[in-house]
Amino acid sequence: MHKKAVYCLAVCVVFLLCCAVYFRPLPLSGSLPENTILVVQTNEFGVQNGEPYIDSRSYDPIPEEQKEKILRLVREYSYRRTLKTVFSDGSIENIGNRAVSIYSYDHDVLVRSIYVSDSGQISINHRICRMKNAKQFLEQLKSILED
Repeated sequence: MHKKAVYCLAVCVVFLLCCAVYFRPLPLSGSLPENTILVVQTNEFGVQNGEPYIDSRSYDPIPEEQKEKILRLVREYSYRRTLKTVFSDGSIENIGNRAVSIYSYDHDVLVRSIYVSDSGQISINHRICRMKNAKQFLEQLKSILED
């Protein structure tokens, strides 16, 4: 009986350690290579006079100076995996009013894609995760792009 209790305790400890590793904060900068071409698209969703609209702007390609600012900004933020991450197809529900897509290309080949919504849900290479300060990130990114 004593061996079963020790075995169960060991399994629980290993499970908790695996959960702690899996759900730990990950740097957003690890999802965006530095030596690639960046393309950014911003979207604002809303309703005006009873009609839905999407205000979409594309920044293609990003100049080197703005790219460096974006990479510095990305280093300041992190995200966490969720239970949905494993089974995700990349679709996000309840995205909020604003979202941004960041694409990273190596010549003509798409290397990475990051989609950040102001609801805090993000998609990194079509895997759903959570970002704590997504609204703040979107505001700072917008100021860099409009600079």
